[in-house]
Amino acid sequence: MASVGTIFAKLGLKGVDANLLTAIRGIVMALIVSLAALSFGKLTVTALSSLSSKQWLFVVLSGLGGALSWIF
Repeated sequence: MASVGTIFAKLGLKGVDANLLTAIRGIVMALIVSLAALSFGKLTVTALSSLSSKQWLFVVLSGLGGALSWIF
């Protein structure tokens, strides 16, 4: 499925700034994944508060690394 997104981007978005597209794509993906997690009952206050500080740190670092890999 990831390749489908790349094909759509190349076909219909020529000449649009890649960083802008990456930001919009990230927002869309975050919304869809969040809605899926909510619908499966996985994204709850209890689940979020059960993460330790160390786990939060590594989730944030993982997200940062992923974002930087998209940009650079």
